[in-house]
Amino acid sequence: MGILYSEPICQAAYQNDLGQVWHWVREDNCNVNIQDGFNGDTPLICACRRGHVRIVSFLLRRNANVNLKNQGITRRAESTLHMWNFLLTAGSRPVVLLQHGLLGDASNWISNLPNNSLGFILADAGFDVWMGNSRGNTWSRKHKTLSIEQDEFWAFSYDEMARFDLPAVINFILQKTGQKKIYYVGYSQGTTIGFIAFSMMPELAQKIKMYFALAPIATVKYAKSPGTKFLLLPDMMIRGLFGKKEFLYQTRFFRQFVIYLCGQMILDQICSNIILLLGGFNTNNMNMSRANVYVAHTPAGTSVQNILHWSQAVNSGELRAFDWGSETKNLEKGNQPTPVKYRV
Repeated sequence: MGILYSEPICQAAYQNDLGQVWHWVREDNCNVNIQDGFNGDTPLICACRRGHVRIVSFLLRRNANVNLKNQGITRRAESTLHMWNFLLTAGSRPVVLLQHGLLGDASNWISNLPNNSLGFILADAGFDVWMGNSRGNTWSRKHKTLSIEQDEFWAFSYDEMARFDLPAVINFILQKTGQKKIYYVGYSQGTTIGFIAFSMMPELAQKIKMYFALAPIATVKYAKSPGTKFLLLPDMMIRGLFGKKEFLYQTRFFRQFVIYLCGQMILDQICSNIILLLGGFNTNNMNMSRANVYVAHTPAGTSVQNILHWSQAVNSGELRAFDWGSETKNLEKGNQPTPVKYRV
């Protein structure tokens, strides 16, 4: 039978009853984002659990809140990561984890229409789909003892994502699903943390059936996008411009403003071109009519330290641990006076 919800619209979304979902939304549009008393699931989460794409699409058109409050994972340093999941059915389906790139979030896998979004495509193909959110982005901004106002919260880069976060996420999924191995799909920075984690921890690599690296990054020495030109700036200049904490987090007001602008004719082309300039200009790789959807979620933010780490990678041409700027600090973090070189 699965889950029994106390809210009728949640149960209808879970059971793929679009007629009943429409009925409860028509009764009161607030039902779109109502949270069930059983576990706090919204109708959108309920539909995602079973991969009911039509209901997901309907709820999104009715302005369902995509801030899905799914399972929280507390990693070693006690920061909390949030994942999104379709088809949470233990043991019965192959499991795949999708990990987004730099400045992205889990929505990147479902931002296009269902027939052109990998998350939906895999769910339709029968996979139990999990989508990670890197620490510090829109959905992973909590910690047991620190607040986002403290410098210590933002003292992380893709080092910590690879050494602590990815193992915690994979082990959590295995425990929840009862599977022994999963598929891993990484994009951009998502491939980097996979390369580092699987090369440093062979026991973790044994838990991966197959690793699909999309736009893989083991070096950025030869990258030519305008974004990499920015990373050539000196560390002191980057810190002077952005401080020590978060990098390119969108406030709610700014996000709504940009969504409105990028939804207008002509301006949507400008927004799309800006996005393309950051990652490589190829209009065939982007649905230009979805510009306002893309900017609603990206950039999702990261830490300034993570940007500094990528700056170090551009300048050195090597994939290595973060250079803390002193032999003492490097010894404390990596047991050697210079940053560890990753052998991937």
